This record gives sequence, C-alpha cells and structure tokens, in this order.
Amino acid sequence: MRGPARWRQTFNYRPYDWGPYSDDLAFQVRHLEAEKLIRVSPTGGRYAAHVATKVGELIADMLWMELSPVDRAFVQQVRSYVTTRSFRQLLTEVYAAYPDYATHSKFVRQS
Repeated sequence: MRGPARWRQTFNYRPYDWGPYSDDLAFQVRHLEAEKLIRVSPTGGRYAAHVATKVGELIADMLWMELSPVDRAFVQQVRSYVTTRSFRQLLTEVYAAYPDYATHSKFVRQS
C-alpha cells in the first residue's frame, strides 16, 4: 500500500486470521504452483517458503527486464524489507500502520 499507485491496486486485501489476505493473490500463487513456476520449500521453521523453479526463474528474469527502474527499485525494496523481518515483526509493523487489518487476527489475540 506504500508503493506506486498501480501496484497498490494489483490485489484487494481484507482482514483475515494472520493479517491482510487476498483471494486473488492466493489464486495466483496456486496457479504459479500448478504451472510449476514456483514450489513450496520447507525452511526448517514453522512456515514454508515459495521458491521459483528453474523455469520460473527464467520467466522472472525476462519480466524483470521489462520493469522500469522505478518498479525494479520498488520490488528490491519490498524484498529487502520482507526478508529481513520475522513473521511476528512483519505483522506487528503491518498492524501498527494499518490497524483495520488486525480486526480478525488470531495473532493479536495470542500476543
């Protein structure tokens, strides 16, 4: 929601059990898995990760080249932000910035 306007409108989110949830985003993730462009990879922790397959990496590289420098910078900034925080830190920061997304959260009730 802090990125360029065209990115903010890509998915619609609603409050859900563990933070903002998008049915459209969940559908896209399942589609990428079905097309073998990403796979679920255990992390050794509580949550698995979605990892690009070789074909997925090739397509991502082609799409990356089509992005403007501003969009590339935005994607890099988001990736850096998300990958340097724990799930708990991310939810705490999201809920502080957007409290409406905490209304149905199991995280808030457990904290």
